[in-house]
Amino acid sequence: MIQKKDLEIVEVLLFMGEKRYRVRIKNTNIVFNVHAEDSNEAIEKTLELIQKVGLTEEALAKLRGEGTG
Repeated sequence: MIQKKDLEIVEVLLFMGEKRYRVRIKNTNIVFNVHAEDSNEAIEKTLELIQKVGLTEEALAKLRGEGTG
């Protein structure tokens, strides 16, 4: 399961009057763009999105090329 420690905020911006956060899964190029009031909410929303799309640790390991012999 992907956890908070696996995420990092790479950018905070104001878009059309809303605060948006770009949150990256560490050691990947996977970035989520979420609307949130603060960084904690942004991380929580990102974790929810990751769960909704079904992204797993095993899938991330394959993307990173880990455990491929």
